[in-house]
Amino acid sequence: MANIGGIVGGGFELMRRRPGAVLCWGALSAVGGAVLNYAQMRVVGAASPDFAAHWANGGFGAGGFAAGLVFGVLSLVLSTILSAAAFRAVLWPEDRGFASIRLSMDEVRMIGLTLILYVLSLVFGLIGGLGVVFLGSLAGLLSGGSAGVAAALTFAAGAALLCLVVFVLVRLSVVYPLVLVRRRISLDAAWELTRGHFWSLLGAYVLIALMTMLVLMLAVLPLVALGLQSGIASGGGERWMTMLQPLGQAGVSPTPVQVIVTLVVGTLMASVLLAMWSGGVASATRDLLARQAPGQDEHLVEPDALM
Repeated sequence: MANIGGIVGGGFELMRRRPGAVLCWGALSAVGGAVLNYAQMRVVGAASPDFAAHWANGGFGAGGFAAGLVFGVLSLVLSTILSAAAFRAVLWPEDRGFASIRLSMDEVRMIGLTLILYVLSLVFGLIGGLGVVFLGSLAGLLSGGSAGVAAALTFAAGAALLCLVVFVLVRLSVVYPLVLVRRRISLDAAWELTRGHFWSLLGAYVLIALMTMLVLMLAVLPLVALGLQSGIASGGGERWMTMLQPLGQAGVSPTPVQVIVTLVVGTLMASVLLAMWSGGVASATRDLLARQAPGQDEHLVEPDALM
Protein backbone atom coordinates (compact mmCIF):
# COMPACT_ATOMS: atom_id res chain seq x y z
CA MET A 1 0.00 0.00 0.00
CA ALA A 2 1.08 3.56 -0.65
CA ASN A 3 2.39 5.61 2.27
CA ILE A 4 -0.68 7.61 3.33
CA GLY A 5 1.26 9.70 5.82
CA GLY A 6 3.90 10.56 3.26
CA ILE A 7 1.29 11.57 0.68
CA VAL A 8 -0.71 13.72 3.10
CA GLY A 9 2.46 15.25 4.49
CA GLY A 10 3.84 15.97 1.03
CA GLY A 11 2.07 19.30 0.82
CA PHE A 12 3.13 20.37 4.31
CA GLU A 13 6.70 19.34 3.58
CA LEU A 14 6.64 21.38 0.39
CA MET A 15 5.38 24.46 2.27
CA ARG A 16 8.06 23.97 4.93
CA ARG A 17 10.91 23.42 2.49
CA ARG A 18 9.93 25.93 -0.22
CA PRO A 19 7.72 28.60 1.43
CA GLY A 20 8.85 31.32 -0.97
CA ALA A 21 8.09 29.20 -4.02
CA VAL A 22 4.67 28.22 -2.68
CA LEU A 23 3.72 31.85 -2.04
CA CYS A 24 5.04 32.77 -5.48
CA TRP A 25 2.78 30.16 -7.09
CA GLY A 26 -0.18 31.40 -5.09
CA ALA A 27 0.50 35.03 -5.97
CA LEU A 28 0.86 34.24 -9.67
CA SER A 29 -2.36 32.23 -9.57
CA ALA A 30 -4.36 34.92 -7.73
CA VAL A 31 -3.01 37.94 -9.58
CA GLY A 32 -2.89 36.18 -12.94
CA GLY A 33 -6.44 34.95 -12.50
CA ALA A 34 -7.66 38.43 -11.54
CA VAL A 35 -5.90 40.03 -14.52
CA LEU A 36 -7.28 37.43 -16.95
CA ASN A 37 -10.75 37.81 -15.49
CA TYR A 38 -10.62 41.59 -15.76
CA ALA A 39 -9.23 41.47 -19.29
CA GLN A 40 -11.87 38.94 -20.32
CA MET A 41 -14.64 41.18 -19.03
CA ARG A 42 -13.25 44.17 -20.93
CA VAL A 43 -12.52 42.35 -24.18
CA VAL A 44 -15.60 40.13 -24.25
CA GLY A 45 -17.76 43.03 -23.07
CA ALA A 46 -16.53 45.11 -26.00
CA ALA A 47 -17.17 42.26 -28.43
CA SER A 48 -20.59 41.56 -26.98
CA PRO A 49 -22.29 44.57 -25.35
CA ASP A 50 -24.87 42.42 -23.60
CA PHE A 51 -22.17 40.27 -21.97
CA ALA A 52 -21.93 42.22 -18.72
CA ALA A 53 -25.70 42.39 -18.38
CA HIS A 54 -26.00 38.62 -18.68
CA TRP A 55 -22.90 37.67 -16.62
CA ALA A 56 -24.94 36.97 -13.50
CA ASN A 57 -27.06 34.52 -15.48
CA GLY A 58 -24.06 32.77 -17.00
CA GLY A 59 -24.58 34.35 -20.42
CA PHE A 60 -21.58 34.92 -22.67
CA GLY A 61 -23.06 36.53 -25.75
CA ALA A 62 -22.37 35.13 -29.18
CA GLY A 63 -19.89 37.85 -30.05
CA GLY A 64 -17.64 37.10 -27.08
CA PHE A 65 -17.38 33.33 -27.39
CA ALA A 66 -14.04 33.31 -29.23
CA ALA A 67 -12.49 35.77 -26.80
CA GLY A 68 -13.79 33.74 -23.87
CA LEU A 69 -12.20 30.63 -25.35
CA VAL A 70 -8.85 32.41 -25.72
CA PHE A 71 -8.88 33.50 -22.09
CA GLY A 72 -9.86 30.00 -21.05
CA VAL A 73 -6.78 28.64 -22.82
CA LEU A 74 -4.59 31.29 -21.15
CA SER A 75 -5.98 30.28 -17.77
CA LEU A 76 -5.19 26.64 -18.56
CA VAL A 77 -1.62 27.56 -19.50
CA LEU A 78 -1.13 29.49 -16.26
CA SER A 79 -2.51 26.71 -14.06
CA THR A 80 -0.43 24.11 -15.91
CA ILE A 81 2.80 26.07 -15.45
CA LEU A 82 2.17 26.42 -11.71
CA SER A 83 1.16 22.78 -11.24
CA ALA A 84 4.23 21.59 -13.14
CA ALA A 85 6.41 23.79 -10.92
CA ALA A 86 4.92 22.22 -7.78
CA PHE A 87 5.38 18.70 -9.17
CA ARG A 88 8.94 19.52 -10.11
CA ALA A 89 9.73 20.88 -6.64
CA VAL A 90 8.73 17.52 -5.12
CA LEU A 91 10.15 15.18 -7.73
CA TRP A 92 13.45 17.07 -8.06
CA PRO A 93 14.09 18.82 -4.69
CA GLU A 94 17.52 19.89 -5.86
CA ASP A 95 15.95 22.00 -8.61
CA ARG A 96 16.29 25.44 -7.01
CA GLY A 97 15.47 27.60 -10.00
CA PHE A 98 13.00 30.47 -9.79
CA ALA A 99 10.20 28.71 -7.86
CA SER A 100 10.92 25.66 -10.09
CA ILE A 101 8.99 27.42 -12.87
CA ARG A 102 9.95 26.47 -16.40
CA LEU A 103 8.48 26.91 -19.85
CA SER A 104 9.26 23.61 -21.52
CA MET A 105 7.79 20.68 -23.38
CA ASP A 106 6.70 19.29 -20.00
CA GLU A 107 4.05 21.99 -19.79
CA VAL A 108 3.05 21.46 -23.43
CA ARG A 109 2.54 17.75 -22.82
CA MET A 110 0.52 18.46 -19.67
CA ILE A 111 -1.76 20.82 -21.60
CA GLY A 112 -2.19 18.16 -24.27
CA LEU A 113 -3.05 15.64 -21.55
CA THR A 114 -5.68 18.00 -20.14
CA LEU A 115 -7.32 18.33 -23.53
CA ILE A 116 -7.30 14.55 -24.02
CA LEU A 117 -8.86 13.98 -20.59
CA TYR A 118 -11.44 16.67 -21.27
CA VAL A 119 -12.58 14.99 -24.49
CA LEU A 120 -12.62 11.55 -22.83
CA SER A 121 -14.66 12.90 -19.91
CA LEU A 122 -17.22 14.38 -22.29
CA VAL A 123 -17.55 11.13 -24.20
CA PHE A 124 -17.79 8.85 -21.19
CA GLY A 125 -19.98 11.35 -19.33
CA LEU A 126 -22.43 11.34 -22.20
CA ILE A 127 -22.38 7.55 -22.45
CA GLY A 128 -22.74 7.14 -18.69
CA GLY A 129 -25.56 9.67 -18.44
CA LEU A 130 -27.47 8.04 -21.27
CA GLY A 131 -26.90 4.64 -19.69
CA VAL A 132 -28.35 5.78 -16.36
CA VAL A 133 -31.41 7.27 -18.06
CA PHE A 134 -31.86 4.13 -20.16
CA LEU A 135 -31.73 1.82 -17.13
CA GLY A 136 -34.21 4.00 -15.24
CA SER A 137 -36.61 4.03 -18.17
CA LEU A 138 -36.24 0.28 -18.70
CA ALA A 139 -36.93 -0.41 -15.02
CA GLY A 140 -40.04 1.73 -15.13
CA LEU A 141 -41.24 -0.09 -18.24
CA LEU A 142 -40.63 -3.58 -16.83
CA SER A 143 -42.26 -2.71 -13.51
CA GLY A 144 -45.44 -1.60 -15.19
CA GLY A 145 -44.73 2.10 -15.02
CA SER A 146 -43.79 2.17 -11.33
CA ALA A 147 -42.13 5.53 -10.65
CA GLY A 148 -40.64 4.27 -7.39
CA VAL A 149 -38.81 1.37 -9.01
CA ALA A 150 -37.54 3.57 -11.83
CA ALA A 151 -36.31 6.21 -9.37
CA ALA A 152 -34.59 3.61 -7.18
CA LEU A 153 -32.77 1.99 -10.10
CA THR A 154 -31.82 5.39 -11.52
CA PHE A 155 -30.37 6.39 -8.15
CA ALA A 156 -28.47 3.10 -7.85
CA ALA A 157 -27.11 3.43 -11.39
CA GLY A 158 -26.10 7.03 -10.74
CA ALA A 159 -24.33 6.04 -7.51
CA ALA A 160 -22.52 3.21 -9.33
CA LEU A 161 -21.45 5.63 -12.06
CA LEU A 162 -20.15 8.06 -9.43
CA CYS A 163 -18.16 5.27 -7.75
CA LEU A 164 -16.70 4.32 -11.13
CA VAL A 165 -15.69 7.95 -11.76
CA VAL A 166 -13.97 8.14 -8.36
CA PHE A 167 -12.18 4.84 -9.04
CA VAL A 168 -10.89 6.03 -12.41
CA LEU A 169 -9.82 9.43 -11.03
CA VAL A 170 -7.83 7.82 -8.22
CA ARG A 171 -6.19 5.27 -10.53
CA LEU A 172 -5.19 8.05 -12.95
CA SER A 173 -4.30 10.59 -10.26
CA VAL A 174 -0.55 10.32 -10.87
CA VAL A 175 -0.77 10.78 -14.62
CA TYR A 176 0.34 14.44 -14.57
CA PRO A 177 3.55 13.97 -12.54
CA LEU A 178 4.35 10.95 -14.71
CA VAL A 179 4.34 13.24 -17.74
CA LEU A 180 7.32 15.03 -16.19
CA VAL A 181 9.02 11.76 -15.24
CA ARG A 182 8.51 9.87 -18.49
CA ARG A 183 8.44 12.93 -20.77
CA ARG A 184 5.46 11.53 -22.62
CA ILE A 185 1.72 11.13 -22.08
CA SER A 186 0.89 7.65 -20.83
CA LEU A 187 -2.47 6.87 -19.25
CA ASP A 188 -1.70 3.16 -19.04
CA ALA A 189 1.51 3.84 -17.09
CA ALA A 190 -0.45 5.75 -14.43
CA TRP A 191 -3.07 2.99 -14.32
CA GLU A 192 -0.40 0.33 -13.85
CA LEU A 193 1.54 2.33 -11.26
CA THR A 194 -1.49 2.71 -8.99
CA ARG A 195 -2.54 -0.94 -9.25
CA GLY A 196 -3.17 -2.34 -5.77
CA HIS A 197 -2.98 1.10 -4.12
CA PHE A 198 -6.52 2.39 -4.69
CA TRP A 199 -7.71 2.43 -1.09
CA SER A 200 -4.56 3.96 0.34
CA LEU A 201 -4.57 6.65 -2.33
CA LEU A 202 -8.26 7.34 -1.80
CA GLY A 203 -7.75 7.64 1.96
CA ALA A 204 -4.84 10.02 1.47
CA TYR A 205 -6.81 12.21 -0.94
CA VAL A 206 -9.81 12.34 1.41
CA LEU A 207 -7.54 13.47 4.24
CA ILE A 208 -5.95 16.10 2.00
CA ALA A 209 -9.41 17.35 1.02
CA LEU A 210 -10.49 17.66 4.65
CA MET A 211 -7.28 19.44 5.69
CA THR A 212 -7.48 21.76 2.71
CA MET A 213 -11.07 22.68 3.53
CA LEU A 214 -10.08 23.50 7.11
CA VAL A 215 -7.13 25.66 6.07
CA LEU A 216 -9.19 27.48 3.43
CA MET A 217 -11.93 28.19 5.95
CA LEU A 218 -9.36 29.80 8.23
CA ALA A 219 -7.82 31.74 5.34
CA VAL A 220 -11.14 33.19 4.19
CA LEU A 221 -12.07 34.54 7.64
CA PRO A 222 -10.42 37.96 7.00
CA LEU A 223 -12.43 38.27 3.78
CA VAL A 224 -15.64 37.46 5.63
CA ALA A 225 -14.77 39.93 8.39
CA LEU A 226 -14.13 42.67 5.86
CA GLY A 227 -17.38 41.86 4.11
CA LEU A 228 -19.34 42.01 7.35
CA GLN A 229 -17.70 45.31 8.24
CA SER A 230 -18.56 46.69 4.80
CA GLY A 231 -22.12 45.44 5.12
CA ILE A 232 -22.60 47.08 8.51
CA ALA A 233 -21.08 50.35 7.32
CA SER A 234 -23.32 50.47 4.24
CA GLY A 235 -26.45 49.26 6.03
CA GLY A 236 -26.57 46.04 4.02
CA GLY A 237 -24.60 43.47 2.09
CA GLU A 238 -24.29 45.35 -1.20
CA ARG A 239 -20.58 46.16 -0.84
CA TRP A 240 -19.84 42.63 0.35
CA MET A 241 -21.46 41.17 -2.75
CA THR A 242 -19.27 43.28 -5.02
CA MET A 243 -16.25 41.32 -3.77
CA LEU A 244 -17.80 38.16 -5.18
CA GLN A 245 -18.41 39.66 -8.61
CA PRO A 246 -15.86 39.88 -11.45
CA LEU A 247 -13.64 42.93 -11.56
CA GLY A 248 -14.57 45.10 -14.49
CA GLN A 249 -18.27 44.30 -14.43
CA ALA A 250 -20.55 47.22 -15.02
CA GLY A 251 -21.59 48.90 -11.79
CA VAL A 252 -18.95 47.15 -9.67
CA SER A 253 -16.40 49.39 -7.96
CA PRO A 254 -14.61 47.55 -5.13
CA THR A 255 -12.52 49.67 -2.83
CA PRO A 256 -8.70 49.40 -2.83
CA VAL A 257 -8.83 47.69 0.56
CA GLN A 258 -11.27 45.11 -0.77
CA VAL A 259 -9.10 44.45 -3.81
CA ILE A 260 -5.94 44.07 -1.70
CA VAL A 261 -7.58 41.81 0.88
CA THR A 262 -9.17 39.72 -1.85
CA LEU A 263 -5.83 39.25 -3.63
CA VAL A 264 -4.02 38.42 -0.37
CA VAL A 265 -6.64 35.87 0.63
CA GLY A 266 -6.67 34.52 -2.93
CA THR A 267 -2.89 34.12 -2.79
CA LEU A 268 -3.08 32.19 0.47
CA MET A 269 -5.86 29.97 -0.79
CA ALA A 270 -4.13 29.25 -4.09
CA SER A 271 -0.84 28.56 -2.27
CA VAL A 272 -2.50 26.03 0.03
CA LEU A 273 -4.37 24.33 -2.80
CA LEU A 274 -1.28 24.03 -5.00
CA ALA A 275 0.98 22.85 -2.20
CA MET A 276 -1.44 20.35 -0.68
CA TRP A 277 -2.78 18.77 -3.86
CA SER A 278 0.18 19.05 -6.22
CA GLY A 279 2.58 18.20 -3.41
CA GLY A 280 0.44 15.25 -2.32
CA VAL A 281 0.01 13.82 -5.82
CA ALA A 282 3.71 14.27 -6.63
CA SER A 283 4.63 12.60 -3.32
CA ALA A 284 2.33 9.69 -4.18
CA THR A 285 4.01 9.38 -7.57
CA ARG A 286 7.48 9.41 -6.04
CA ASP A 287 6.46 6.83 -3.42
CA LEU A 288 4.88 4.48 -5.95
CA LEU A 289 7.87 4.72 -8.28
CA ALA A 290 10.14 3.79 -5.39
CA ARG A 291 7.98 0.72 -4.68
CA GLN A 292 8.25 -0.67 -8.19
CA ALA A 293 9.98 -3.97 -8.80
CA PRO A 294 13.72 -3.61 -9.53
CA GLY A 295 13.19 -4.40 -13.20
CA GLN A 296 10.51 -1.73 -13.47
CA ASP A 297 12.37 1.21 -11.92
CA GLU A 298 11.43 4.54 -13.44
CA HIS A 299 14.34 6.87 -12.87
CA LEU A 300 13.64 10.51 -12.18
CA VAL A 301 15.44 12.00 -15.13
CA GLU A 302 16.32 15.65 -15.17
CA PRO A 303 13.38 17.90 -16.11
CA ASP A 304 13.27 19.57 -19.51
CA ALA A 305 15.38 22.66 -19.89
CA LEU A 306 13.97 26.08 -20.61
CA MET A 307 12.79 26.58 -24.17
